[in-house]
Amino acid sequence: MGGFQQRTVHNIRVIKYISDPTKENVNVKGGFPGYGGVVTNPCVLLHGSIPGHMKRLIKMRDPARQTSPDVTDLVIRYVSTESKQGD
Repeated sequence: MGGFQQRTVHNIRVIKYISDPTKENVNVKGGFPGYGGVVTNPCVLLHGSIPGHMKRLIKMRDPARQTSPDVTDLVIRYVSTESKQGD
């Protein structure tokens, strides 16, 4: 029986760590399906697609290979809060 296979994904960037989502609006209209509504706990904003089941543990670590340079002065201008579900 399966379901717990390990997947390794490269080149996923951590855009921002949000320690207090109530101060920054990261919730989409209608909430996140499968999550339980709105985000109230600390979260990480990632750039890229994360494979796996919803609510499954994601283990992150420093890169073993780094093909692009570190980005230190990243400015986030806009985070879309439009619902992808049509709500």
